[in-house]
Order: sequence, then structure tokens, then C-alpha cells
Amino acid sequence: MRPVERGDLPIDPNTGIPIVFTQYSQAKSHLIDRVGEYCSYCERSINHLLHVEHIQPKAARPDLERRWDNFLLSCVNCNAAKGHEELILRGASRFGNTIPKSNDISSVSAP
Repeated sequence: MRPVERGDLPIDPNTGIPIVFTQYSQAKSHLIDRVGEYCSYCERSINHLLHVEHIQPKAARPDLERRWDNFLLSCVNCNAAKGHEELILRGASRFGNTIPKSNDISSVSAP
């Protein structure tokens, strides 16, 4: 899995205050600016069809649906493979090294 250093919540340049996402899709451009156009799981460079992925699924954790620290970028294949699985989180940062609870995302191969 690609190391993700997305940093702190993005700051609105007009107001100087942290951005509050009303829709999780609004985080996509900020994630691309911070981590590049890469799938966080398979590490492939993807210049289109990247999705904002929820580390903890929306269905299981609706309270995290629009939280910056719950976002990654994912290709279509990896996003589908992860599905609604919850992840066990370990590592130095809150969402540092993530591993799936049951599926081995590292074995997913994209065409």
C-alpha cells in the first residue's frame, strides 16, 4: 500500500480557516494536490477515474463520511475490491498504515 501523507485539513485560501466538506467528493482535488494521482492501494498512477475512498466505510461509520482523515484516493478496481470492509488501522499516524480486516487489498491487480 502506498504511504499516504495527506497532511492536515486543507485551509480555505480566502478565509484562512479549515475547509468543511459538505460532500466527500469535494476532497478529491485537495487529495490529488497532496498525494498525487495514485491509487492508495495498488500504487498505480491513475490520471482519471480516481475516487475518494473512505478508509472506514460510510455505511459502518456515517460520522466519518466527510472527514478529511477518513479519505484516500482509490482506483475503480481497488475501491470495488475493498467494498464495505472495515479496516484495522495501525501505525504512527491515525490512518498511517492501513490493512484490510478480511480481504487482502495488496493482492488486487488492476488491468
